Amino acid sequence: MSGRPIPEKNLSNEEIRDLLRKASSDMLNIFDDRNAIIVWLCRAILKERENK
Repeated sequence: MSGRPIPEKNLSNEEIRDLLRKASSDMLNIFDDRNAIIVWLCRAILKERENK
């Protein structure tokens, strides 16, 4: 299964807060960009772990 590559993206704090607000209010449709959201979160978690 080959899909489009997810580009690197450094989400701003404002973008992260917006995602959190939408998800907390059940307003985020994860099916629009679910892979991108998961990839960005995983990259951020790995980067944070590597910096410790």
